[in-house]
Amino acid sequence: MESRLTLPVYAEIEITERPVTPECLGLLSDEQLTRAARFTKPLRRNQHIWARVLIRLLAEKLYPDIPRHSIQIVEDPPRAPRIVLPDGVLRTSITHSGNRVACLVDSEICAADLEKIDLSRPLLRYADVAFNHETAARVKAEPDIGTAFFRAWGAYECAVKADCPREFYWEDHEPRIRGMVVSTDLTDGWMRVTTLSRKAPVALWRPEPEMLETLAASGRQS
Repeated sequence: MESRLTLPVYAEIEITERPVTPECLGLLSDEQLTRAARFTKPLRRNQHIWARVLIRLLAEKLYPDIPRHSIQIVEDPPRAPRIVLPDGVLRTSITHSGNRVACLVDSEICAADLEKIDLSRPLLRYADVAFNHETAARVKAEPDIGTAFFRAWGAYECAVKADCPREFYWEDHEPRIRGMVVSTDLTDGWMRVTTLSRKAPVALWRPEPEMLETLAASGRQS
């Protein structure tokens, strides 16, 4: 049974390679910790850990009356974890790029992608490789190929995460996924793409890692 969420929520943090606090690590399951230990690069390991910490504490923020032990973050590879509540389940999507980690949470299938804009890349060639001939031609014809490519790439990544890559296309200067609602935002050199199964505004949460550390240490209703 799905748990109904009034608004989908997109949460994003900026992380570093510094060690994760014991309190934050304590929020992860044994399975999550074991998987994290397999990453040899500190940044990639921290991306994995902070994504789970972010999902856990976002769930606690959304449901302050539910005790911590009653909220489970269940891995569902190759998909993102599910948030299991006493009365149902929430879907999540995880994305990270460099020192940014983000997640999207909703009642229904959702997907998010975060990309650092890098205009030094051979974007025309990337478009030919990433998209079918028709979509690549439309994206390459856009006057601002940099913005167009990263909007298209982010939406395509979302379609892959939502298990519908063939439903992605580009039309009227916009990335589209049949049956889903695509939104894009370019701020401070970062492209953020969210894809929802329903039409709804997306609430934002941008905590600092220090805030998450404090929340993790609070032991709320545990």
